[in-house]
Amino acid sequence: MADDDYARKAFDDIPTVDDIFNSTAATTTTTTTTQEEESAETEKKSVVSTEKDEDLSVKSSDSPKNEKKHDEKDESDFRVKSLDSPKSEKKKDEDQGSLRVSITDTEKNGDGVNAFISYTVKTKAVNDSIWGDREMTAIRRYRDFSWLHSGLKAEFKTVIIPPLPEKSITNRFSPEFIEYRRYELEKFLRRVIKHPKLVDSVYTKTFLESSRELNRTEIKSEAEQKAVPKKKGFFSSLTDKVTTMTSAAPVEIDEWFTDTKEYLKGLETQLHTLHTKTTIMTKKRRDFAQIWEDLSLAAVEYSKSEADKDSNLNKLFSKFTEVTHQLSNLNMETVDNEIIHFEFSIKDYTRITTAVKDLLTNRDSTLLKCQIAEKNYEQKKQKSDKNTSTSKANAFQTEVTEAEKQRDTAKQSLEDASKECKEEIETFMKTKNKDITNALRELVQTNMNHELRVLDLWKELLRMIEESSS
Repeated sequence: MADDDYARKAFDDIPTVDDIFNSTAATTTTTTTTQEEESAETEKKSVVSTEKDEDLSVKSSDSPKNEKKHDEKDESDFRVKSLDSPKSEKKKDEDQGSLRVSITDTEKNGDGVNAFISYTVKTKAVNDSIWGDREMTAIRRYRDFSWLHSGLKAEFKTVIIPPLPEKSITNRFSPEFIEYRRYELEKFLRRVIKHPKLVDSVYTKTFLESSRELNRTEIKSEAEQKAVPKKKGFFSSLTDKVTTMTSAAPVEIDEWFTDTKEYLKGLETQLHTLHTKTTIMTKKRRDFAQIWEDLSLAAVEYSKSEADKDSNLNKLFSKFTEVTHQLSNLNMETVDNEIIHFEFSIKDYTRITTAVKDLLTNRDSTLLKCQIAEKNYEQKKQKSDKNTSTSKANAFQTEVTEAEKQRDTAKQSLEDASKECKEEIETFMKTKNKDITNALRELVQTNMNHELRVLDLWKELLRMIEESSS
C-alpha cells in the first residue's frame, strides 16, 4: 500500500469523540464522507463537552493576544470575555439549590491609585429554610470579600473556609483579569452558601443582605452588632498566653492526622508543580499558534507570487494559507480551553489545599490546649498530694477539681474538633477526586477535539493536492 493511501486510511479510521464517549459498544470507524458532511461532523466535534462541578464552558474570542514571558504569566492570560455559558448557569442553579448567588456586573470606580472594581452580588432565596423567599442585591469590592473570608476563618475553626483568588499588582484592570476574578469570587460565594454552617453565619448574612454600598468599617460594625461575643474563661486566657509564649508544637496522638498532614504537604507541592508545568505548556501552544500565523502570512505572499506563472501552486498555497490560519486559531482556542478548564482548576485546588492545612493548624491549637490542660492537672494533682495534711489541703483540692474540669472540657473540645475536621477533610477528598477528574477529562477532550479538527483540515488540503495531481 502506498504511503499516502496508508495515511488516508489511517485518517478515516480515527473514531470521533462522540463514538468514544457515547457508545457502549466497540469503537466504530468513520467512513469517507462528502466535503459538506465532513464540515458538519467537524462542527459537531467542536462542541463536545462534559459537565463538571465547576463548569467553565466558554466561547473563545478571535482577537489576538499579546505574548507574555512565562514568568509574567498570570490568571488573566486568556482571551475570553465571559467564563459563564447557558450550560454553566444551569449547572450552577442545580448545585446551589434553594439559595442562589451570582455576581452579575462589574464596574471600575475611581482613578489612579484609588481605583477599584466593584461587584454586583445578587442572591435569590426560594423557600429556603434560613433565608425564606426573597431577593437581595449588594455592591461589594474585593476587600469586602476578604472581610467575609477573614470573619469566617475566625468564627469557624473546624471548617475548611473556601479560598479567595489572589491579589494582583499588574493587569488588575484588564477585562480578562476582571472576568477571571469575578468568576472566582462567585465560586467562593457559592461554596460558602453550600456549607450548612457558613451559610448561617452572621458574616455571610451581613455580606449578602445589605442593599446599600458599605465600606469595610460599616460592614464590620453591623456584623459585630448582630454577633454575640463569647467571653473567655480563665482556662482560655491561660492557654492563649502559654501558646503565645511558647513555640512548642503539640504531640500528635492520632495517626490519621499524621498521615493526612504528610499527604497534604506532598499534595500542595505536586499541585504547584503541575500548575507551573501547565502554564509552560499553554505558553508553548500560544507560541505555536503564532508560528502557524507567521507561516500563513509567508504562504499567502508566495501564493501571490505564483498568481501569473503557476495557477496550480497559486491555488494550493492559497488553500495552505487558509489551513495554517485556521490552525493558528485552533491553537488559540485550545489554549484558552486548557487554561480555563484545567490550569485554573489545578490552581484552585492548590489554594484549597492550603485552606485544608489551615484547618489542621486550628486543630493543632486545640490539641495543644488539651495537652496543656492535662499537664496543668497533673501538676495540681501532684502538689495537692504533697500537702494533704496541711492547712491548705482544701484549697489545693479545689484547684485540682477545677483543673480536672478544664482538662475534661479540653478533651471534649479536642474530640469534637477532630471529628469535625475528619468529616471536612473526607468531603474535601471526595470533591477533589471529582473536580480534578473532570478537569483532566476536559483537558483530554479538548486535545482530542483539537487533533480531530486538525486532521480534517489536513485531509481537505491533501485531497485538493491529489486532485490537482491527477
